[in-house]
Amino acid sequence: MNAAFDQMPNHARVWVYQSNRFLTESEQEIAARSLADFCNSWNAHGAMLKAAFDIRYGLFLILAVDENINAVSGCSIDKSVGLVKALGEQFGCDFFDRKLVSFRNAHDEIELQDINQFWALRKAGLADSETVVFNNLVQTVSEFRSGWEGPFAKSWHAELFT
Repeated sequence: MNAAFDQMPNHARVWVYQSNRFLTESEQEIAARSLADFCNSWNAHGAMLKAAFDIRYGLFLILAVDENINAVSGCSIDKSVGLVKALGEQFGCDFFDRKLVSFRNAHDEIELQDINQFWALRKAGLADSETVVFNNLVQTVSEFRSGWEGPFAKSWHAELFT
């Protein structure tokens, strides 16, 4: 866990990017250096942003900005998206595949499945209302801390599968 990310205030804005595969340790190290450099120079129309990042479980890149210091702009968000796309190209993975569901299996291991395969697991009883899923649509650090990982029954995923 990145200490700077851990110190971000609850109101800070968050973006979670899920890879379509687990990153190697080497890729995580490269991503961490790139994200650190980016956060240290990230600005909106010349105003420095108080930004932080984290890489979780070798699967998620997370960016946060304290907009009480300076607000992000469309251009600054585009820069962050560009960085994540570039990392995906460098690693040969996709951080923008929205058809994948990440969840914890019965052994508490994180799995990544296509939506249709996850539905099949639900129908087979291998994923149920208590299965922990990841909500990558969280908007703030507070939401991230309290609801990024949570039971399927209380997630937006449940609306898709009812």
